Amino acid sequence: EHIFGLNGMIELSLSTSDDCNLGREFAQMFAPNSIKKLNIDCQFDLFDDLIKSQRSITNLTISKELLKPELFKALTLEYFGCNGNRTSAESYEAFNTSLEQIERDHPELKQFHTNDPMSPTLLTALCKKSNLESLELIVDDRNIHHFQQLANLQKSTKVRFDVGSYSEEQIFHLTLTPLPNIEKITIKFQCHF
Repeated sequence: EHIFGLNGMIELSLSTSDDCNLGREFAQMFAPNSIKKLNIDCQFDLFDDLIKSQRSITNLTISKELLKPELFKALTLEYFGCNGNRTSAESYEAFNTSLEQIERDHPELKQFHTNDPMSPTLLTALCKKSNLESLELIVDDRNIHHFQQLANLQKSTKVRFDVGSYSEEQIFHLTLTPLPNIEKITIKFQCHF
């Protein structure tokens, strides 16, 4: 019997300890198509069941370990966020391939955030979107020479740069690129001593 979501749309955020795994009965507690915003940052074996019963989700933030782009095809995602520990060099390509598929499957995306560096291919595709409003971009060696494509964004957009260990010259170069449609830029510097 459904307990939650019978009287309107809800937001659900799941975060559990490593030794807590939610079962099928948990997924069945929510009325079909009652969740609009979902944030899952924990191990959840029946994540597939929950997603399949909730086509109403437009705002999704998931942990990287649960990233299964094929599950999200039937959703209408306006916001997609992916969190978790940064990917290793070996898994960078596979991770970005998954993100690229999500971008292709969801032309309606308005916000795209990830705490991992995105590939130049993904950055290029996002910068061609006509409705993108917010982009979180980690600047790293793979995409630092491609970020000037942000000038192609067609809508006034908020961009968050997460800048790692770069020289003053490189950071200064980033600030010289004309970005006429960027409404707000937030730059986060990570200092390593």
